[in-house]
Amino acid sequence: MDEHILLVDDAKFARKVAIRALHNGGFDNITEAVTAKEALKLFEKEKPDLVLLDITLPDNSDLALLKTMLEKQPDAKIIMISAIGQELIIMDALKAGAKSFITKPFEGGKAGNMKIYDENGLIDSDVQEVLYELGNVGLGMASVAIGKLMGLRLNIGVPKVMTAEQLLEDDCDAEERIGILLDFERDMGGSMIFLLKEEFVDEVIEKTIQSEHMENEVLDEGERESVLQEFANITTAAYLKAISGYTGLRIYVRPVWMKGADKKRLIQDVFDRVKENCSSAICVDTGYTVVYENGSTMEDVGHVIMLPDIKTVEKMIGPLMEEMQD
Repeated sequence: MDEHILLVDDAKFARKVAIRALHNGGFDNITEAVTAKEALKLFEKEKPDLVLLDITLPDNSDLALLKTMLEKQPDAKIIMISAIGQELIIMDALKAGAKSFITKPFEGGKAGNMKIYDENGLIDSDVQEVLYELGNVGLGMASVAIGKLMGLRLNIGVPKVMTAEQLLEDDCDAEERIGILLDFERDMGGSMIFLLKEEFVDEVIEKTIQSEHMENEVLDEGERESVLQEFANITTAAYLKAISGYTGLRIYVRPVWMKGADKKRLIQDVFDRVKENCSSAICVDTGYTVVYENGSTMEDVGHVIMLPDIKTVEKMIGPLMEEMQD
């Protein structure tokens, strides 16, 4: 087919999978863009017949690129692609002029040869790309669960993929957070931790009380912890279900602890726990912000950090690496 498609996604792995799907559908004239700035230049220069536009670009937020493209070319055919499947974002995109909305994953792959670290001891770039996309997809689906649970819209940040040591050296503020730790079970090794701002925790409690028509109830500490644990369970289930959709793996977790401390202390505690069971782990850290109906925000309310050990990383990404290598 002669139709020219502009594919905009910052994740190399996601572009690779999308291009394969497009080729299988008979579409061969495809231009790729990684950033909103690059995409806009190509859009103006090449005037593609169709744009496949990912929502979660590092230099794009609140559908800004979609709106700019439609201002410049009102009849442009633009389909949004993202791991974020929230009804509010879908409606916003369609109201702004998007023709349709599709969610990842597109399709799976087969196992291929891989290396976790490069010759300099850094995480291999292809491994980073796949884990980046898993973090994006995972928290995208988790944000759907949180949105339904609390009636809130979440904007997810750009996932960071790094070693556990690098995570400790990263910008860990001294602000008090509530940490909820879960361990992988069965044949998976590693952990997941939620780091939540206290203001967001209060909102989770308040929304839960409202949903149960218990506005006049005052929860004791044990009841508050129970509500937060259920919040973590629901969110984790959505996160891991999304990853399972990509990898074909069934991933199980169990709660370990919940406590308050500064972010660095909580991460150090998780790192120490992971090191008890394995020599190394890779971190996928994704943050999110609450967006209210009036447009106001609560910034950086939480982080979901997945810390699979190296053997678990191999199991997670092994079925996907061929997509990067073909």
